[in-house]
Amino acid sequence: MEEGCKGVQRTSCSHMPKQTLETNLTNLVKRNSELENQMAKLIQICQQVEVNTAMHEAKLMEECDELMEIIRQRKQVIAVKIKETKVMKLRKLAQQVANCRQCLERSTVLINQAEHILKENDHARFLQTARNVAERGPPANHMTAPNPPSVREELCTASHDTITVHWISEDEFSVSSYELQYTIFTGQANFISK
Repeated sequence: MEEGCKGVQRTSCSHMPKQTLETNLTNLVKRNSELENQMAKLIQICQQVEVNTAMHEAKLMEECDELMEIIRQRKQVIAVKIKETKVMKLRKLAQQVANCRQCLERSTVLINQAEHILKENDHARFLQTARNVAERGPPANHMTAPNPPSVREELCTASHDTITVHWISEDEFSVSSYELQYTIFTGQANFISK
């Protein structure tokens, strides 16, 4: 009996660890499979991050290149306009300088002649020379008044306490200020303001 019991115990004891091991092995295999699937998904996500990052970088570079090209073209256009404005203004100013120089030369000649006349002792000759100088008159002033500005009515606005006037002028470089007059129409009287 004792040997039988021992045999039974040996048999039952030898089967239990095997089942447990098989169960553990099955669980480990299942766990490994889950880990492999999870690792494959993580690798796929990493690859997708790489692809997305490359796409975003490419898009960023493309947009920056477009902006830089727009800025370059705009810079070139503005630079040309600045140079053209400079040439136009310098041309007009050079003409005004030439006119001033011509007036100054004529004025200097008249001054020299007047000083020479004042030294003349012969009264008849003095009168004749003075008359000739007077007929020549003072040097003509070739400076012209600037043109009035052109009001851009479509850009002008008015509210209960503000009036905004837009204008353009070809002579803006030689004019320091403009005087603005406007009329307020009321039910009783019209007021003219400056």
